[in-house]
Amino acid sequence: MASSTARAVAALLAVQVLFGLLPVAGKAAFLHIAPVHLLAARTGGAALVLLALHPLLVRDPVPRSETPRILLLALLGVVLNQGLFLLGLSLTTATHATLVITTIPVFTYAIAVLLGKEALGPRRATGIALALLGVVYLIGLSGLEADPRRALGDLLVAGNSLSFGAFLVLSKPLAERYDAFSLTTAVFLAGAALFVPLGLLAGLPAAVAAAPSSLLWVLGFIVLGPTVGTYVLNATALRSVPASTVAVFIYLQPIVTAVTAAWLIDEPVTWRLLPAAVLVFLGVWLVARRRPKALRGRVVGA
Repeated sequence: MASSTARAVAALLAVQVLFGLLPVAGKAAFLHIAPVHLLAARTGGAALVLLALHPLLVRDPVPRSETPRILLLALLGVVLNQGLFLLGLSLTTATHATLVITTIPVFTYAIAVLLGKEALGPRRATGIALALLGVVYLIGLSGLEADPRRALGDLLVAGNSLSFGAFLVLSKPLAERYDAFSLTTAVFLAGAALFVPLGLLAGLPAAVAAAPSSLLWVLGFIVLGPTVGTYVLNATALRSVPASTVAVFIYLQPIVTAVTAAWLIDEPVTWRLLPAAVLVFLGVWLVARRRPKALRGRVVGA
C-alpha cells in the first residue's frame, strides 16, 4: 500500500510539473506559430497518440449511440477549453494563465449547484466568492486600462476554466459508465476534427516548415507531456489515492510555471499575483476541502 501511494504521489508531482510547463512551452511555440496552429497540433497529435493506444488499453469502447454527448463534451472540453486557454495564453503571461486555471474546481462546483446536482453551503459559497474575487483582483480595473491585452487574456483563460468545469460535471455520468481512456479518445477525436482542418487552412505546414527545428521538440512535448502523459499519470494515481488528493496537487502548478517562466522566458512576476493567488487558493481550498459529489470519482481529462 505504501509503495502504491508513493508511486501515486510521484505521478501527481509529475502531472503538476507537466501542466506547469505547458504555458511556458506554449509561449515558446507562439514565437513561431499562431494559436490556431498550436491548437491543431496539440489536439491532432494527442488524438493520434490516443487512437494508437486505444486498442492496447481499452476493452469496452464508448458506443456510437453516445455520439451526441461526445460532441457536446468535445465542444466544452476541447474546443472551448483548449481554444480559450491557448488564445488567452497568447495574450497574457504564463504565470497569470496558470493561476486562473486553478479555479476549475470552483467553477465545477458552481455549475453543479446551478444544475441542481449539489447544494450550496455557506463555506463553499464563500470559497466561490473568494476565488472569483482573486481572479477579478488579478485582472483589475487598472489592468484593463494599463494592459487591456493581458486583461483580455486572463478573461479568456477564466472562460477556459468555466468551460472545463461544465465539461467535468457533464462528463461524470459517462465516465462512470464507460472506460475513461476510451471516452477521452473519443472527445479528442471530435475536437481534432474541428481544429486540424482550421490549422491546415491557416497554413500550419508552412508555419512549421519556416520555424526552427526546436519547434518540433516543443510541439512533441506539449502533445506527449501535458496532454497525453498527464492523462495516463492521473489515471494511474487515481487507482491508489482519492480524487480529493489529486485536486490538492493543483496548487503546485503556478509555482512551477512562475519559476520556469522566469528562468526560461524571462517573464516577470507582476505585483498583483501574490494577493490574487492567496484569494484563489483559499477559495479553491474551501470548495474542495471535502469533495462535493460533482468533483468525486474518475473523470476524464482534456
